[in-house]
Amino acid sequence: MDATASDAALSDGGLDAATARTDAAIDAWEPCSGSAPDPLPPLAGQFVLVDATTRIPSQAGGSAIGVWRGELVTIYAATPYDTSASRLSGTAWVVVSRNDVRAAIDLDVAIVTSAGTTSSHEVIEVRGAYLRDGVTLHVTPGCASPELHTTFDIDFTSGDSSGTLRLQVTTTALGAVTMVIRCEHTST
Repeated sequence: MDATASDAALSDGGLDAATARTDAAIDAWEPCSGSAPDPLPPLAGQFVLVDATTRIPSQAGGSAIGVWRGELVTIYAATPYDTSASRLSGTAWVVVSRNDVRAAIDLDVAIVTSAGTTSSHEVIEVRGAYLRDGVTLHVTPGCASPELHTTFDIDFTSGDSSGTLRLQVTTTALGAVTMVIRCEHTST
């Protein structure tokens, strides 16, 4: 790869794919997400049903580097939840350095549908190298729980002290959903 292509691949400090795989193998023995930033606020939650008119907020980019502490998560899903009766609480955080991303989302979820209530405790942890492409961080997990077999994308918007993260996840209780997390963002 020539220097220009290499520089483009390393935009915002991400690693090229070969280095990411090597670093991931070396780091695999460590705890997946590492320790949470302190302090970590409780996460409030809300649900939005997706239909043909729903607009999920797009992201505008900025500086991804820093600590992201979740304050409010909005779950966008096509599943017919009772959005007023369903509940979600927990914590969410992401730390983006020049070389990697560490993240954990820990949620207590109660989904109410016409068939009844489904409750679960959902934990998603990931650590890995990333490549930045505009507003998206393409994370290649070195470790993940539950195990991820592909890249994990995080779209973002950062402001002076706040921002939003958008990611698509599949969990036991929620199924396949889009999460938009409003965060406090502290650059490091």
